[in-house]
Amino acid sequence: MSQLAQILFKRLERQHLESYEINRLIRDVSNTINRQNSFKTHNIKQSLASLGWEKNILDNRTLELLFIFIENEGGVNNHEFAS
Repeated sequence: MSQLAQILFKRLERQHLESYEINRLIRDVSNTINRQNSFKTHNIKQSLASLGWEKNILDNRTLELLFIFIENEGGVNNHEFAS
């Protein structure tokens, strides 16, 4: 697991997410980006809320790390997080 993936996983763990939830959250963000073809923070958070995620599940820094992770490392298709 890359250093970026480890940092991201730790940040999401601090939100009390289990590994399967982290995978689902990353997949939901990735799918939202692909659907909207946009990295706009407000739109991503709004989409996540409509999918049932808590409104503030991702702070802006974690969301930025997630954007980089998805863009550079292929997101959950190439990494499965496990505790």
